[in-house]
Amino acid sequence: MFGGIDVVVHAVRGRIATAAVAEVDLDEFDTWWRTGVRAALIVNREAARQLRNGGAIVNLSSSAVGTRLPIFGSSDVTMAGTELLTRALAVEVSERDITVNAVLLVSDRPCRPHRIADVVAYLLSDEGRALTGRVIRIDDKYRISSSRT
Repeated sequence: MFGGIDVVVHAVRGRIATAAVAEVDLDEFDTWWRTGVRAALIVNREAARQLRNGGAIVNLSSSAVGTRLPIFGSSDVTMAGTELLTRALAVEVSERDITVNAVLLVSDRPCRPHRIADVVAYLLSDEGRALTGRVIRIDDKYRISSSRT
């Protein structure tokens, strides 16, 4: 209709899991996995199939990495799936010059929406095209940490 798809920004998040790994209910964990990782896989798979060469995918999620709260352990396990998916897909679609990155909010540190939007806009800009396979954690103090493939 419009000639193709250039950008997919994916955000999904159910209830934040607040269970320690040793205490998590398996049915609840399965629900978190389906809501977060499986949904991300479906959206990213379709984006990889339908994006034009030179396109971009940005996954939005959250991260408990760096928090001091052990109650996010189960949640962090499911969030790690989205991080690994981002990195793996970045390698797979690199031949088509498609970038794949993730922006993660730190779970126990609030962040204003415009800060997230700024990072996403950068990743979709010409300058941001140099980044792929990156997982960028951000909080409201604009502390950004990035890991790459």
